[in-house]
Amino acid sequence: MDGVDKAKVERGALSDMAQRARLDVNFRLLFEQSSDGMLLADLQTRRFLLANPTIQRMLGYTEAELCQLTIADIHPAAELPHVLEQLQKRIRGELTLSSELPVLRKDGSVFFADISGIVIHAPGHDSICGSFRDVTARKQAAEALRRSEQRFEFLVANTPAVIFTHRPNRSFEVTFVNENITSLLGYQPEEFTRDPAFWMKLIHPEDADLVTAELGQALRNHDTHALDYRYRRKDGTYCWIHDELHVLRDTSGRPTEVIGCWIDISPLKRAEAEQAKREAQIQQLQKSESLGRMAAAIAHHYNNQLQVVLGNLELAMDGLPRETQTREHLSAAMQASHRAAEVSKQMLAYLGQSSGERKPLDLAELCRQNIPLLQSTMPVVLKTDFAIPGPVIMANANQLQQVLINLVTNAWEAVGPNRGAIRLSVKTVSAHEVTAVCRRPVDWQPHAGAYACLEVADGGNGIASEDLEKIFDPFFSRKFMGRGLGLSVVLGIARAHNGGIDVESEPGDGSTFRVYFPVVAQPATALPPAGLSPATSPFDGGGTVLVVEDVDSARALAAHVIKSFGFTVLTAQDGVVALEMFRQHQAEIRCVLCDLSMPRMNGWQTIEALRQLAPGLPVILASGYDEASVMSEQHPEQPQVFLGKPYDRRKLRAALEQALAVKQEAGPLD
Repeated sequence: MDGVDKAKVERGALSDMAQRARLDVNFRLLFEQSSDGMLLADLQTRRFLLANPTIQRMLGYTEAELCQLTIADIHPAAELPHVLEQLQKRIRGELTLSSELPVLRKDGSVFFADISGIVIHAPGHDSICGSFRDVTARKQAAEALRRSEQRFEFLVANTPAVIFTHRPNRSFEVTFVNENITSLLGYQPEEFTRDPAFWMKLIHPEDADLVTAELGQALRNHDTHALDYRYRRKDGTYCWIHDELHVLRDTSGRPTEVIGCWIDISPLKRAEAEQAKREAQIQQLQKSESLGRMAAAIAHHYNNQLQVVLGNLELAMDGLPRETQTREHLSAAMQASHRAAEVSKQMLAYLGQSSGERKPLDLAELCRQNIPLLQSTMPVVLKTDFAIPGPVIMANANQLQQVLINLVTNAWEAVGPNRGAIRLSVKTVSAHEVTAVCRRPVDWQPHAGAYACLEVADGGNGIASEDLEKIFDPFFSRKFMGRGLGLSVVLGIARAHNGGIDVESEPGDGSTFRVYFPVVAQPATALPPAGLSPATSPFDGGGTVLVVEDVDSARALAAHVIKSFGFTVLTAQDGVVALEMFRQHQAEIRCVLCDLSMPRMNGWQTIEALRQLAPGLPVILASGYDEASVMSEQHPEQPQVFLGKPYDRRKLRAALEQALAVKQEAGPLD
């Protein structure tokens, strides 16, 4: 080789050395400044040759300390076989991707690193350069996500709730639903995911608009939203569900998914309905109690005034010839006064304060005897079904007749012309056969035993559902003004007899009213023939009657009428004056007519004080209150006769006859 060629070779060698030197510098800079941890190790000895600052911080060693260690020193002993296997694969070129491997720090703690390696072949020895990236946080996050998914899967599989996921689009398509949907609604999960609109079709029509609006509101304004609505089961029935929605959003706030949780709240809704029903019953009872107090007070004051009106009308008619215009006018006024008094009686009947003697009666026989009366007053066709004998109940015949007349009248008005017959039947039913459809009184519950059922059914227009709760209210009517006491009186009489009523009605399909009375195990009392009245005993006037009344006009009127019967009359405006007067005239007083409500001493106190002076003294207790409410009270002394106001001359005479007849049977007073 000549000198020129030798020089070229030397220059080339120097150039290669300079190139390698530059490469070494660049490698060193890249190695030292890398944000990943970098280690260079000898392949034969596996001892570290270089360590950049990043790996020194990761492991807690200095570079000098690391250069005294081998690959085996920075990995847990249990994981070392796997690490060395990975290393051999890299040496053979079988593994090009990075691996997540555990790395041991100087302090003994372990972290996971994503390790990639490059084998460097050089004359004389081979080395491997490893790049370490700490993935502990990523691995922990992945593990946390895995555990969260496991928990979610467990909860979804084991919760009694129905879990949904929806797309946040217009139709809220269902993307997932758990198996609980089958036990709640009867549908399979795939029925919801197969048809995007399926779940919306099953919402109750009355709730659909509300649900759509609330879902839209949740997407726009809220991350969590709750609503209750009705959902159709596969069998066609509806259940109430509580739907709790949570909207998932991305970092920009855009909805990405909606998670829904359904809970069946049908039992809660039923409980709420029962509570509302109980509250309505309490309100109804409170209304009845309030109305009872009001009606009793009105009856007292109203009847006191009517007593004066009727009595004076009778007195005015006494001196008039029969065939005069004036007498006719007064007679019409008396009839109107009697009808006015009847209104207060009907109000008290509605409240269950009906009075009157009760006997064991055959309900079917009573209805049978009243058929001619019904057909003579109403042009109606009656189809009857009465057992022979019928069920026996403890009742007042006049009040049962009123129940029958009012129910048939109501049916006749509902049927109208050319609408078919009215069906009338009497049967015996058990307590569990008494229906709960629109049952009144609201607090009435049938007890064990049998009930006599009077059923009246018509083919009229029926009753609107919103009116069923009101038909027994006084003066409620859809017919015309001035009606509406008939059914109220029926309810009151049933209440007074420890019975009840139920109604079934559909608009356009007629109505059926059933009145229930407890059956008694007694033989029925024979009903008296129509048109006969019980005979009265001979009346012998004479002697003195003490009239105790705080209303001046009523006191004067009673005194005037009693005088017309042939008696002498003494009067007192209250019980205190009556006692003093009785002490002065005790020997001549045969009977006392005493008002109930008076100042200073009421009627009961006056009777007790008089009986202390003269035990067995005949007393007539008069009141504008109903007899049932007055005589239900317990007092040590009782009157011989109760006389309800307003009373006419005939009733007053009968009361005197009865009181004096009792005295005669007991013998003379001491």
